[in-house]
Amino acid sequence: MIAHPETVTSDSATFDHTRGTAAGRFRVDAATTESTARLLFETWNRRWPLEAAARLPDQALAASPEAVETAASRCRDNWAVGLLGDRSRLRAAWDASAP
Repeated sequence: MIAHPETVTSDSATFDHTRGTAAGRFRVDAATTESTARLLFETWNRRWPLEAAARLPDQALAASPEAVETAASRCRDNWAVGLLGDRSRLRAAWDASAP
């Protein structure tokens, strides 16, 4: 999607399905304890108010195709940031930091 966001946003049915799937990932009330804890940690780590986590599903559902294309373009333009670490090293660091 980041490389070619128009593949998701050009068809409204595909976009609605993708947007609904994304919004579902943020539903705290339907999440497992682990995923809720991760969501709250990520919210806190970004220095957002914890209430922001409860607003994420509605914000995702309200996202326009244009907003998604803009965000995807920004991610694509800053894509090198994702190359700084791999999942196994990040997971090991995450697990080591747990009390």
